[in-house]
Amino acid sequence: MNMSRRSILFVADQPWQIRIFRTAIESLANLNSNQDYTILISDYYTFLHQKDLLRELDSKHIQYRTMSILYKNWQINAEPEFLNNQRSNLENFFGDSSLLDRLERTNQWVYGDERDSFYLKMSDSWKEKIFLDTLDWCKRIFEDTSPAMVVALERSTLPNNAIFEIAQKYSTPHMCFIPARIDNFWYLRNDFGKSINRDFTSKVLEREYSEEVTSKTELWVENFLAQKLGSYRSLEEFLTEDLPKGHLSDLGKYLIEILLLFKKTYARLFERKNIEFKIRRLEQNLVRLTYVQFRQFALKSFYNLGIWRPFSNSRGNYKYFLWALHARPEGSVLALNNGKDEIAQLVAVSKILPGDIVLIVKENIEMLGLRNRGFYQSLLANRNILLLDPKSNLADYIPDSLGVFGISGTFLLEAAIYGKPVFALGDPEFKYFLNNYFDENIEDFVSKVLTGQAKDNFVRIKKYISYIFEVGFDFGSAIFDNQATEPESKIIGEILKLVK
Repeated sequence: MNMSRRSILFVADQPWQIRIFRTAIESLANLNSNQDYTILISDYYTFLHQKDLLRELDSKHIQYRTMSILYKNWQINAEPEFLNNQRSNLENFFGDSSLLDRLERTNQWVYGDERDSFYLKMSDSWKEKIFLDTLDWCKRIFEDTSPAMVVALERSTLPNNAIFEIAQKYSTPHMCFIPARIDNFWYLRNDFGKSINRDFTSKVLEREYSEEVTSKTELWVENFLAQKLGSYRSLEEFLTEDLPKGHLSDLGKYLIEILLLFKKTYARLFERKNIEFKIRRLEQNLVRLTYVQFRQFALKSFYNLGIWRPFSNSRGNYKYFLWALHARPEGSVLALNNGKDEIAQLVAVSKILPGDIVLIVKENIEMLGLRNRGFYQSLLANRNILLLDPKSNLADYIPDSLGVFGISGTFLLEAAIYGKPVFALGDPEFKYFLNNYFDENIEDFVSKVLTGQAKDNFVRIKKYISYIFEVGFDFGSAIFDNQATEPESKIIGEILKLVK
């Protein structure tokens, strides 16, 4: 295909990302009026519920593409037909049918795990239709815009994953800004941060770092180990701190939360009235959602009051590995785990461990009250799984652990900083600084840990932190703060530098 290579394609999956790219494009357009800029808006929420934002883009003559027409077509009452040819054409384009299998389950609005309970139901044929149409849509936009470069923020949702794979097919640079999970540092990756190969790892390990950066790394690691806090301020940490303490003085907090739930329920009744067609799929059942949210509120309240506690704070006298559960579904986790099911992976790992070894599993505070009925009982039916209270500080459990398993979470990075053997089942951006670099499979990893032959990650992970400090940039606050969209914000400055 003859690419003009004149345009830049920005991929955004949330309104805050659109606003960042909007501000960046305004600045870029003043510098180079001959360059074309297009925002690929990869979510459903924006065109359904944030039309003012799209009108703002229109008023500034910023080009964008949404799935609004596709979405409306997906609401017809009939079942889809003739999907085999469509899938065959896409398999021929990508040249790898297994890639399609990996991509297929990365749409969190189709495969919602626990949230499936309040999603509108859809047939398997509609799930496949939506997947194939989304790939075709991404491919068509890529070919229409013929980008010289793709710029993305983070790694979430099916379209983001698909655009990266399409860019690889056309040898188009794909530049993705990702959070380093070290304070508020972000950095740029050209491999989607998915540990595509080990070249990046070798580059980081062989790089010579200045004395200033090395000292900064040593000080940061020292403070991290002393404070027993996360490597950055996560949503889970904030939610844990914000939980009511179960005292009478918390009554006001409970009343405010109930009031907010009623306000949300009332607002939903009118939000849908602005949509001119009947939504049959890819949305929430509002009645069911309201029930689930009130149920979650009740269970969290019972948990805080000590009435409902299916967890333990005791590690007993066991030898143990650790696993920290993710929130589900989480777009970046789906991308980095290639659509696999975390719970199935966890259970499979527990069965590999010898009978005298326990897998201590910490619940994610975001999932408290959202799990399906019988979830905890089912998990505890596995002989060597112990459930840890979601308010527990994992830093208290790391020193005595044998090692850590997980998908792609930050806890893997943190455990490596503690010097523990760590194995990632997914593809986090720091994967090959862990034991994955030496161990091809979980069985090898477990065997080496139990025989004292597991490699130490500590030196390698410190090199990675030094790399972040040297090539990354400190945003200074959470990326979704209002400051992120200001013309002088750090992230916008980095985007301008990249494109110019």
